[in-house]
Amino acid sequence: MEIIISENSSNYSVIDNYKYLIIKNVKKYELKDFNSYHITSNIDEDKSEDYYLILDFPFSMAFFHWIAECAIYFRLFLKLKQKYSKIKMIFLTERNYHKVIGKFFDIDDNDYIYSLPESNNCIFTLPISPLNNTFINEDYKLYANYFIQSINNNYENINKTIDILILPRQAKDNHHNRISNCLDIINNLKNPMVLNTDDIRNFNDQINSIQSSKIIILTDGSPFLLNGLIAKKSKIIVLGDMVISQIKDYSKMKYYFDIIQENNEIIFIPYLNGNFYDNNFLYNDIKEYL
Repeated sequence: MEIIISENSSNYSVIDNYKYLIIKNVKKYELKDFNSYHITSNIDEDKSEDYYLILDFPFSMAFFHWIAECAIYFRLFLKLKQKYSKIKMIFLTERNYHKVIGKFFDIDDNDYIYSLPESNNCIFTLPISPLNNTFINEDYKLYANYFIQSINNNYENINKTIDILILPRQAKDNHHNRISNCLDIINNLKNPMVLNTDDIRNFNDQINSIQSSKIIILTDGSPFLLNGLIAKKSKIIVLGDMVISQIKDYSKMKYYFDIIQENNEIIFIPYLNGNFYDNNFLYNDIKEYL
């Protein structure tokens, strides 16, 4: 049996404002054009008691794609787990940050799998979250805001105790192996705090460091987008300016950017000493903004 799920599908269930459909005995599925699932199912097979929330999107191996397309459904997963105690989430590619951020939401390491078992009940959200789908609707904004509120829940208790925090581009689990060298900046700053997020094992530590910082220096793309959503009343110096072009075409990116800009001062440093894939950022590029 062939089933198509789109944003306009009407026979969905709802939990706490999240819309979803359950399809049993799914044999394969594909997200086409970033806006519809095409599913092959054998509804005549014996019904499985195992449930799986499908959260593997074409570019969700990239960090902020995963945040904006998958992690925004953590709250839905926890609601579903109250109904289906053994439910799992299915992601496309295994990444360490799945577990680090998942623990912050009280999600267990064993709640993730990366391939679909033959016997299944699959839970599909309406396909509204891919960033490459340039449209944004009110449901998506609601889910995004749930996620953002969760990571900012304790902000009022944070003091600005760190003058300058710098987050160098990390090497693990990157979708693109770009070089954004900022050693010259680190070596010329006076006692900056350097946060290597590859070493983070407790997401709360990262949140506390970001929210405690007066000035935050970080690289363009995913690091800016996630950590910018965490930051409040900070000056953010972004090493690179790719996001500026992306927000012109992708409405969800623009939505997140506007939230960051509303809460912080943002300064973009262009790729002056190389290019998007390989660039040296120098202290002289940023010193006037410190």
